[in-house]
Amino acid sequence: MPVKKVLLFAPFGAWIVHHQLDAVVGASLRLRGCQVQALCCDGLFRQCYIAGNPFNQAACVDCAAKSRLLFQKFAIPMLQISSYLTDNDRHRCESWSETISPDQFETAQFEGSPIGRWVALGMVAHYKRSDYNMSDRDVQKMLRSLLFNGALLKTAFLKCIDAFQPEHIINYSGDHIYYRIAFELSRQRGIDVLTHERGQLTGTYSLLNNVTNSSAWSDGIQEWEDWRNAPLSRKQFSEVQSYISGMEQGNCNNFVKLYHCQANYESLKKELRIPYSAKVIALFTSNEWELGSFKAIAGKRLIFEDQIEWMRQTAQICAKNNWYLVIRHHPIIAGTAEYPRDTDFLQKILKLDSEFGSHVRMIMPADRITSYALVWNADAAVTIYSTVGMESFIRGVGAVHLSDTIYKPMGLDVVVRLEDYEPAIRAAIERTKQFTIEQLRKAYRFAHFRFFIAYSHMFQSFGIKDIYYPDLRIRHLDELAQGNDPVLDRVCAHIVGGSPLYPLPDPVAEQDNRLVEESDCLRTEMETIKRRKAGIEKYLSEKADFPDPRVTIIRIRQNGIRNTGSEFLTRSISRSWHKNFEYIQTPLTSSTDVQWFMASLRDMIARSGSDFFYIASDNVQIHGSFISTCVDYLSAPQNADKGVVGCGSYICGTGGELRDEVLTAQKPSRSFDAITQASSSFQNPATLLSLFFFRKKFIIEILSRSLHQTGDMSLAELSCLLFDSISEQPSRLHEVHIPMLTVHENPTATQILKHALAGIRNGDTQKSLEMLDQLRITEALTPELQYARAVSKSQLGRFLETRLAIESILSTFQVSDAIWRFYDTILLELLQAPNGYDTIAQAVDSIDGYLVPGQEQYLFNKVRSLSNDAAILEIGGYFGKSTAAMAFACAGTKRHIVSIDTFCGNDGPMGRSEDFQDVWYANLKRFDLERYVTPLKGLSHQVLSTLENGPQFDFAFIDGSHEYADILKDLELIYPLVKDGGWIALHDVEAGWPGPWRVWRQTARRLLTDHDYQSTLACGRKEKHKSFKTYDEMRYSYAVDWADYLGSCSPKLAALTNAMRATATLLAKSPIIPQHLEPELKHASSILAYMPEQLKQIMRIMLTKEAGTDWLLHYWNGLTLHQEGNVEAAAREFQEAHKRYSPVDGLC
Repeated sequence: MPVKKVLLFAPFGAWIVHHQLDAVVGASLRLRGCQVQALCCDGLFRQCYIAGNPFNQAACVDCAAKSRLLFQKFAIPMLQISSYLTDNDRHRCESWSETISPDQFETAQFEGSPIGRWVALGMVAHYKRSDYNMSDRDVQKMLRSLLFNGALLKTAFLKCIDAFQPEHIINYSGDHIYYRIAFELSRQRGIDVLTHERGQLTGTYSLLNNVTNSSAWSDGIQEWEDWRNAPLSRKQFSEVQSYISGMEQGNCNNFVKLYHCQANYESLKKELRIPYSAKVIALFTSNEWELGSFKAIAGKRLIFEDQIEWMRQTAQICAKNNWYLVIRHHPIIAGTAEYPRDTDFLQKILKLDSEFGSHVRMIMPADRITSYALVWNADAAVTIYSTVGMESFIRGVGAVHLSDTIYKPMGLDVVVRLEDYEPAIRAAIERTKQFTIEQLRKAYRFAHFRFFIAYSHMFQSFGIKDIYYPDLRIRHLDELAQGNDPVLDRVCAHIVGGSPLYPLPDPVAEQDNRLVEESDCLRTEMETIKRRKAGIEKYLSEKADFPDPRVTIIRIRQNGIRNTGSEFLTRSISRSWHKNFEYIQTPLTSSTDVQWFMASLRDMIARSGSDFFYIASDNVQIHGSFISTCVDYLSAPQNADKGVVGCGSYICGTGGELRDEVLTAQKPSRSFDAITQASSSFQNPATLLSLFFFRKKFIIEILSRSLHQTGDMSLAELSCLLFDSISEQPSRLHEVHIPMLTVHENPTATQILKHALAGIRNGDTQKSLEMLDQLRITEALTPELQYARAVSKSQLGRFLETRLAIESILSTFQVSDAIWRFYDTILLELLQAPNGYDTIAQAVDSIDGYLVPGQEQYLFNKVRSLSNDAAILEIGGYFGKSTAAMAFACAGTKRHIVSIDTFCGNDGPMGRSEDFQDVWYANLKRFDLERYVTPLKGLSHQVLSTLENGPQFDFAFIDGSHEYADILKDLELIYPLVKDGGWIALHDVEAGWPGPWRVWRQTARRLLTDHDYQSTLACGRKEKHKSFKTYDEMRYSYAVDWADYLGSCSPKLAALTNAMRATATLLAKSPIIPQHLEPELKHASSILAYMPEQLKQIMRIMLTKEAGTDWLLHYWNGLTLHQEGNVEAAAREFQEAHKRYSPVDGLC
């Protein structure tokens, strides 16, 4: 009998955990009479990725040395790849590799062999990503190295097998780059190849005959046909159960453990804030470089362009069908000690998360929610090809794969056409509903074959220890002789004599009994699955309400913009799984007094009724689970002593590139220096505080204690103080070392200016101006900035704004005579340009405010009609809408405005007391109007009393407090400050605002002449030598005055206003009237009961304010409510009218 020749292809000694199998099997075959040789590498390959990235020559030398030691130990002769190569071979291979352009890499052919396709995995393995920049020189260098190495190996390998003439090759994987070349060339020559990989069970190996690991994965294993119809014994069934259960617990695995948390099945939907009865589609992503490897090895292409597009389209399908989509990203994407973080893919999904609707839940890679918990709550599972599809199916959940997979024989749907995708998901949902024992039978049989026959060969002679290390269990080579290791004997018999590589099923005669056992086990398992799912449903139905306490979001505003909706914070809060929020804002800029900021923040929190607070700046993007995770933790009774949750954060650069992370499992350092080295953004308290979620009592304690230590601290020093104050209380701090938010670095002023100028050149002037205006608000004024703003405003036809920008340069900076003449020429041209209100309307409209359309133009024209040195007084600037409208009319003149406001609201339109002077000032700065306005902060009565006595203002606009007494006092204090012939205007003069309405109707219109109106704005001129006089002593009725006003407005309302006056007259003396007048009252009342809807609403608004004291309005409202059928509310109104009744005879 001829001697059998076996070649061990083992180039990398660094992978000894794999090549120990080559050595042990090779030595065993030699004991059985075979001629065995090992083909190894002695440092041949250029830029070899095994030696690290960047290439490490010492690692290369060490790798070759380990090969020599291994095969010398097992007395196996070694052949070196380089020994088969000549200088001519090297020159030929290099010349060829240099001719290949980057776009031809994957299709590159060397002497008839597709070397480009065979070594494509090398790029993925080297860069740990599936896409790379082909135009990059380093990438091109790596590409050519792979091609060169591949060509060398092909040349040497063919010479080797020609010389040695092996009949069998033992080859790790058959997929990894150079192993792929050896596999393909061997099969082309008709040589049998045994490929191996680490197995599924701990310490085991998978063995495949003439197929690679990836081809078996996509095309299946031929030997499955031997086992397809073989029933499982109770023992075999139990083994599969134990394996599946062990996987769920993180055990029974020969790979890196990715989960370090236990699944919480029952409460998962509550954690995700998904209604318990909603349909859930679970989508499981893969690591991008793993997916790239699969594409490179198997040449497979998905029906979607990439995983991002897959998620987008699945989200659209789910939205259309009212399904919830839960995306569970593979944990390895976050990175481990062994695997680098998949930075590129993380960047993409962080951006993608902000695009999704409220029906999508994205579980980030590091989140502590297991895939198993999700499977038990899913109605269908979707994956590309991974094992989780099988694990879903074996738990009774229909699964869809997007690629041919080894699990296809289990009954999983495989989609290869886009039009079949949605129907496949529907079919999977139905399969989950009607999951059968026969489907489970097929699943268990294949799982047994996959995990216990083909992919888990347990050798006694050796194994794998702690995942990465070889475990040789023999002392002498003779222990490898036949009879000592049954699995080793079977492998050797297969190679030597061609016997089956895998054990065969029991004879058919024994299978009938096993079928009974198997069916019994399946019925029990089906009941277990149903019982578990029913338990989850019962738990959720009994606790259907989600924890929904109000959380106060405090936005620390640093740009003077109240809210655009485009900030990372605002957008991500809207995507939060938790939905019950209160929003508050407070400013913090480089000029803010630190002690004021701390006190203001503390007082805001103290006033709020919330128990939970999140404080952050605009550059912070929270992940969907962040708020709900913190709320759930702090709401748990066992955590009542905790005051704050601290979490990790990703850090993205100005271009969205993920640069670093802090306070995570990967970067656990908790020092202030460590996090500020990762990002200087944390030197700002607004960003620093975003790392924490607070209980009210705790944050108030922190702020109060820190407040006494602030002194003249800088913002960076304050950040350090706050961080240390929180960290110094570990018993009250719960740390979650998971990146649950992302901090985006803010671009520098230089970067923004450069980007904006490029935009102007490219025609995107409007967007560029928005960037430049933001710089104008937040950064110091520079000639370059103002010039760019002037150019952009001029291009947009905003000539008055252009003029203001240029004037600010000339008034602020010293410029040369040439530049002065240049600007002066432009200003002369601008003087000829249109400068009416329509030229600045867009600017004024961009400011929030409560002016009625047309009133801005009225104020502009009124101020412009004044003398060039006129003084204007404003009470109530709010966000600066009216201020800006008037200030634009001051441009190019000596007119000046004094604007008085508390700049923190007055429980009027603001609703809460929040400081907003930065917003007001920012709105003036971005239009270069600040030099025309002087702000005076405080209550109007107090500020007015400090002004010089005597007439000084030409126009006064009163729009502060809307309480009657306050407005009357404002008018009284302002009146002597206005010059004779000057103007006084009041805002919100309408019945819906009883305060200003009454002041104008009862007092101001009697004091002033030349009345002028613009909707709800009323204006009049101060008469010469006419002193202030209040008419407050006159009896006043809101109801009667309103009736008189309506009567003067429209003849169409005559019947209604006559009815109003009739009720007032009839009930003037007493609520009880003579019997003969009752028909008249009844008739008037019936007309009032059908008051037009718009007037009813005005009346009801009046009643919520000061006019609520008017009994006649209550009476009228009672009539309308009774007519609407709201009898109880009507009765209450009649009672209120009776309680407040007073005679109305002789009223205005």
